[in-house]
Amino acid sequence: MIGPLIGGQLIALNWSNAALFHAAAVPVLCSALLVIALAGATRRRGSPSERQPA
Repeated sequence: MIGPLIGGQLIALNWSNAALFHAAAVPVLCSALLVIALAGATRRRGSPSERQPA
C-alpha cells in the first residue's frame, strides 16, 4: 500500500525510469533470497511424514 506513495515521491524528485526500476528490484530480490533460504531450512528439517515417533 505504501509502494505507490513512495513511487510517486520518487517521480516527483525526478528519478529516472531506470533508477525507479532498480529501487523496486531491491525488495523483490531480498524477498526471493529469503524464500530460498526458508525453503532450504524446511527441506533440511524434513516433512512431518518422514519423522519417526520418539
